[in-house]
Amino acid sequence: MIQIPNYVNFILDALNKHGYEAFIVGGSVRDALRGKAPDDFDITTSAAPDEVCKVFDGICKVILTGLKHGTVTVLSDGKPIEVTTYRTDGDYEDNRHPQSVTFVKSIDADLARRDFTVNAMAYAPNKGLVDLYGGAQDLQNRILRCVGVAETRFHEDALRMLRALRFASVLQFEIEAETAAAIHENRALLNNVSAERIRTELFKLLIGEDAEKILLAYPDVFFTLFPQLKGIYALENYTAAVHSINTLEKDAVLRFAALLLPIANQHQSECFSAVDRLKTDRKSADALKFAIQHANDALPANTVETKLALNRYDAAHLVFWTKLKKDTKALSRIAAVLQSGEAYRISDLAIGGDEIAALGYKGKQIGEVLNHLLNLVIEGKIENKKEALLSAIKK
Repeated sequence: MIQIPNYVNFILDALNKHGYEAFIVGGSVRDALRGKAPDDFDITTSAAPDEVCKVFDGICKVILTGLKHGTVTVLSDGKPIEVTTYRTDGDYEDNRHPQSVTFVKSIDADLARRDFTVNAMAYAPNKGLVDLYGGAQDLQNRILRCVGVAETRFHEDALRMLRALRFASVLQFEIEAETAAAIHENRALLNNVSAERIRTELFKLLIGEDAEKILLAYPDVFFTLFPQLKGIYALENYTAAVHSINTLEKDAVLRFAALLLPIANQHQSECFSAVDRLKTDRKSADALKFAIQHANDALPANTVETKLALNRYDAAHLVFWTKLKKDTKALSRIAAVLQSGEAYRISDLAIGGDEIAALGYKGKQIGEVLNHLLNLVIEGKIENKKEALLSAIKK
């Protein structure tokens, strides 16, 4: 028996009392059968969207999330639950989205359209488990298998190929032979998937326990996603880069940087292009490009060099780059400087531009004096005290 929270049972019961079938479905069933508490619950029902709205009218707030696809969101005890009508999908023309959906009254027909057997199970307290495709057995055997013909599933929605790799990485599942072969054969369809969806799946894959295993088994998929890297990336370099990611913390951006590191020095523009391909957020893109630019640079070797580097570069970028290089001593020095409150920026000095100007300096001279003072302080030649700094200027 699957334990379902009260706020989810409330929705199931309400639909049942009005004569409709209702099940939790997909990932929530999969996770519960794995012994893992689901992060969220999706409900599928025989009720049409307008009927769902009527059931909860005056009881719960209902948000019209995606009426076109039969989905409304019901707020139960303040928690959003997507409720979707049983449906079948029409023809797919763009390898991503069905041209149309048809609402049906059969849970069997609804499960037939889903991607993998482990995601094609439904459960309700009054009905038990509905498992038409052997999902429970595949879950027990840690097998990822498409519902029906794998090639058909991937032609319908090419993103399913990356979802398969992500599930295999995160759940540590084996991809069944027909499904694996179809991924290799149909990988070009991934060119029809948006960069944002590719980034989401790839980044989840990269922090999975089996990320190394999956990346080594599917280099052809990786180079389909990043064609600008194909041909310049020797297989042995790719293999070495993939082996390195498990020695890094579970940070997807950091691990993606590690995949680019072996070729960053000689192929900077191609690596920049690969970063741009993901359309990631500005902060992540800047960190990645900083690491690419400085791929072969030496890390600061002592406290003075660390302060100079912090003065020159953004602290977050320097930390990111140091983590990528896996230099724990350099990372500790950076942390120590940041926590110490010691001066490494002009703004940290005990005097400012106005006091320099009062001594007769003008324009860019003020900046030159401040930079000179900062270097003296960083090198430990003078104390960061107003009297000492003024004395140094006079000398």
